[in-house]
Amino acid sequence: MYKQLLFAVCFLFTAMISFAQRSNFTISTTGSTNLKIIFAGKKYSLQDRSCTFQNLAPGNYSLTVYQWQPTQSGADYVSVYNGSITLIAGKHLELTVMRFGKAVWDEGYIARDEWNDNEMNPQPDNNYGGGPHHDRNDENRMAADAEQFGKIKRAINNEFSDADKLRMAKVTVKNVWLKTSQVKEIMNLFFDDSKKLEFAKYAYDYCSDKGNYFTLAEEFFSTANKNSLLDFISGR
Repeated sequence: MYKQLLFAVCFLFTAMISFAQRSNFTISTTGSTNLKIIFAGKKYSLQDRSCTFQNLAPGNYSLTVYQWQPTQSGADYVSVYNGSITLIAGKHLELTVMRFGKAVWDEGYIARDEWNDNEMNPQPDNNYGGGPHHDRNDENRMAADAEQFGKIKRAINNEFSDADKLRMAKVTVKNVWLKTSQVKEIMNLFFDDSKKLEFAKYAYDYCSDKGNYFTLAEEFFSTANKNSLLDFISGR
């Protein structure tokens, strides 16, 4: 009997310590559309305007939040927060994204929920269309730094024809994230306006700041190609 009691006390003590060490994180929005986020390197297309990640280890987590907003070319998911969050043991951090993109933070202690027998966290969605497009290389893809981007440009520019340049461009950008400004520099390596357009559409899935992508329309000589890119962006 004594051993059973001691075991029960030890179990309860361990459970209390474990409970005190966990962290929760809730993200929500007051807007009319759901958010898309990249949390701790994984992508989530939220099905509701509020979701909670439970029983997380305390520490720092990367977070990027995308919200559907009007843009000059129509509307798109735009990054409204890109940084990191710090979760503290025994505390629940809440982030609310207001309808126009402002982030509001709050934090409190975790209250035990006796009705929650199975803590189900949101599952990553590898197919959502908001923010950077996902493919099987996304988790290993890094932003192209100055040195790597220089190598990409040289490899493309060493090709003779625009057709060969386009072929090389599609190969060299598949494993990196590009900024809109970098996409612009590559576009300007082509002489043919139609090849610029084809590359711009191809590179959209590999761009990390899609909210600025509409600015590439200024790079076309042809109004038809300019409008074609804007229509393409609007439909994504």
